Amino acid sequence: MLHGTTVATNLILEGKGRRAALLTTTGFKYVLEIGRQDVPRRASLFAWVKPKRPVPPERIFEIGGRIGPDGKELAAAG
Repeated sequence: MLHGTTVATNLILEGKGRRAALLTTTGFKYVLEIGRQDVPRRASLFAWVKPKRPVPPERIFEIGGRIGPDGKELAAAG
């Protein structure tokens, strides 16, 4: 399972294979856009160029509902 996940992730990041889409919980569509966890520590935030997004916004789909850590539904899909 781990190897298969790595292979799929590499295909997406390298832009090879089929086009990818992303399903995310409602309200989190732009998390990839605003994330900054990859900024190199010694790089200037103003000079650093953010890498291209692996999935463009038009292929990100929000879905309702939320599941808690115990597996119970916290918010119904709507």
